[in-house]
Amino acid sequence: MIGRDFQPVLADTREGHAVHYRIRYNTFCLETGFEPAEQFPDEEERDAYDARSVHFLVRNRHDGRWVATMRLILRGPHGLQIQHLCELNPEMRRRIADGLVAEASRLAIIGLPPGDAAAGSALRNRPDGTLLDRLVGRRASPQVLIKLLQAAGYYCLQHGIDDLACLMRPTLARLVTEMGIPISACGKPCQHRGARIPHAVSCLSLQSALDRIAVAGTTPCNNEPYILFSELDRPSVPYPARAPIRTHQAS
Repeated sequence: MIGRDFQPVLADTREGHAVHYRIRYNTFCLETGFEPAEQFPDEEERDAYDARSVHFLVRNRHDGRWVATMRLILRGPHGLQIQHLCELNPEMRRRIADGLVAEASRLAIIGLPPGDAAAGSALRNRPDGTLLDRLVGRRASPQVLIKLLQAAGYYCLQHGIDDLACLMRPTLARLVTEMGIPISACGKPCQHRGARIPHAVSCLSLQSALDRIAVAGTTPCNNEPYILFSELDRPSVPYPARAPIRTHQAS
């Protein structure tokens, strides 16, 4: 099954964080232009929330290539980023204040091989450029997303975090719902790099949904939700080059 091809990794070293930030630089600076590339001369995109975030990567088990990133923003003195981007409902604001919520963000899934300039140009010039087209059009992407959610849910449950929140494009919310994951809106729609809606899911409900997906044969949700970057067999893991790599921005 496709899910066996991908391995979530928690970045617990400076090198692991650099891999994560470089993929983000390619996605959010070079590919989408959401962040100004000139602000990151080291080609590692990061912000103030990274100091209190947990950083996940996904690699291809067969060739060691990195295929995705996602971070979890944890509780801090100024709350979560999602609070400052949209209006959340009172219950969600209370749960964030109580430290019961983590926020998933900086989700990127690499979609094109390095050097495929023609395909990258065609992708950027598409009039719709919707997430659903980008993800569903690639057979592996939903499986990568499932592996990231599995890793995030496991981490939250191990660290006393009850809920996972995310500011989603409507297309991503539909895709996640169609996968059988019971997300629900937790605030009002807003404009942040396009239309976005805040959603949340209980981590217990997330894990139950992923177990059902595994039973249905979509992807195996095994007992290895993630490994540490420091535990990797380093020679088998290519380090992302500073030259641009083509990515699909997912949220």
